[in-house]
Amino acid sequence: LAYGVDNLEYVNLHICEVSAETMLRYVEDRPDAKTPPSSLDCKSVTEKRIDLPKKYWSRVYFQVNLAEYLDDPIGHYVLSFSHPNYRVKGEQVFERTYITVTQLAVQEKKVQWYDSSYQANKEVVRDALEKTQRNLYWVTQFGSLDPVADASVNIYKYTSQDRYGTNRSVELVGNARTGSDGVALAVASPNLAAAIIKKGTDSAIVAEDVDR
Repeated sequence: LAYGVDNLEYVNLHICEVSAETMLRYVEDRPDAKTPPSSLDCKSVTEKRIDLPKKYWSRVYFQVNLAEYLDDPIGHYVLSFSHPNYRVKGEQVFERTYITVTQLAVQEKKVQWYDSSYQANKEVVRDALEKTQRNLYWVTQFGSLDPVADASVNIYKYTSQDRYGTNRSVELVGNARTGSDGVALAVASPNLAAAIIKKGTDSAIVAEDVDR
């Protein structure tokens, strides 16, 4: 990960490890830039001061490699960067990066179904789509592309029909498991937001609106 800063001699790095469910909540509804990292829902925290060359009026670049700070970087992380003088209208702000490190590669093929008040023949559509399993999740191992069997797939939908509104909350709506071929099939559901795939201690997230 590469970053650039202007007129700072150092930056403070706060690495917040979160659960897959918390990461989904954060990427759908980002914490405010003024929210201190101490307020985040962290499983574990690593902090580091990154000293920078004393150059002014010229951009300085630096890199962050999670493997240098974590024994096992597999997981979901919120990286917060700060400096006491980095402020907006007098208030300290935090720049954030949301990152997942995983060995699971997930492909999603789903029915694009949005349940809105403008949809005609809603019950007919629902009856047709919910009869059979129509959504597919294919889970393989990064590098080898070997299928990942018996991985859990937890599927979430938006609680509001206004998916681009201020309410980006999600709720669990279904689950499935992959077979020996790494494929899981699930019944179609309207207003799907994301899926969390887990195998052992590893997990990955597929979320249509934030993966693009």
